[in-house]
Amino acid sequence: MEDNQQARYWAKLHYSATGEVVLAACDLTLLGRMIPVSEDHVIEVSEEFYMGQSINWDQLLILIEKATIINLLGDEVVTRAIEHKILAPEAVLKVGGVSHAQIML
Repeated sequence: MEDNQQARYWAKLHYSATGEVVLAACDLTLLGRMIPVSEDHVIEVSEEFYMGQSINWDQLLILIEKATIINLLGDEVVTRAIEHKILAPEAVLKVGGVSHAQIML
C-alpha cells in the first residue's frame, strides 16, 4: 500500500435535504469505468457522484469525520479503511469484482 501522501482517491461530499452528509470516495483509477455486475447490469462509476477532488488518505480522513454516510468503492480505499479500523472486513461486498462498502454513522 502506498503511503498516506502518495495514494490518491476521488472524493465528494453530498448534502441531503434530510441533513445527511454523504461521502462518496473511490480509487482514482475507477472514475468513469463501467463495472459489470451481471450479463444485463453494469454500474457506472460516475463523475457526478465521485469526482469532487483528488485527495490523499490523510485528506480523506478529514472528510470521513464530516460524513454521516460513507460510500467507498475500490480495493485500495476499502483496504485502507479496514487497516484504519473504519470498516470491518466482513462489511465489504464485491461488486463486479471491485470492493465496495457503505458505512452509516
